Amino acid sequence: MEKYNGISKITTQFLDGELSKLEMSYNADKSLDLTVQYQDDNGYWYDYEVVLNLETGKIYSATHQSEGYLNKVSLDRKKEFEMAIQNYLLVH
Repeated sequence: MEKYNGISKITTQFLDGELSKLEMSYNADKSLDLTVQYQDDNGYWYDYEVVLNLETGKIYSATHQSEGYLNKVSLDRKKEFEMAIQNYLLVH
């Protein structure tokens, strides 16, 4: 897991939270589904999902949501976080 320690650092730097869960799924269409779950200093949980095209290096889609007891709330995307993740994954 040390290989992905950089994602933890990126999460702290750009999302001001502590990485709690990381899921990666490689797809037949040469894309990567990445889900980052993190917690902020106030104890709130968030999900950030990114779909990255591994051939072109471009992001297909991304969502950022907070997790409530009854539903999820959509949040603004953090382009700096997405760019940092994109660069990290394409290098490693």
